[in-house]
Amino acid sequence: MRTARSVSLTALQADLDDIFTTKRLASLMLNIILGTPVADSSPDELTLLQSQKEIGWDNYITGCISIHWKHLYESLYTPHKHPTPNSWAAKFVNRIWKYTLSLWNHRNEVVHGRDSAEQEVIP
Repeated sequence: MRTARSVSLTALQADLDDIFTTKRLASLMLNIILGTPVADSSPDELTLLQSQKEIGWDNYITGCISIHWKHLYESLYTPHKHPTPNSWAAKFVNRIWKYTLSLWNHRNEVVHGRDSAEQEVIP
């Protein structure tokens, strides 16, 4: 399970780079997923964390994110070089779903088997 999660996190990090997520914003997201404290948070980041907490972190994993993710990205992005904030937010949710789905698929393979031969062996 640890290996699968590590592979999924590495893929998520690459996906975040592909959509031009700033290193600070990507780090914030990964720290949240890992449950590690976020050091030296800016006032905007604290607002984002509080806002997402009110919505719920379970909702975050299903793509129900705070509008403050987009606002924070918007304050850091370069026009004409990076995706617009709305485009980025949609891609961001897609990457969260992709990460969550990879964990779910791994869980299903462990519980139910990868193919019909493994499924016959698992009671």
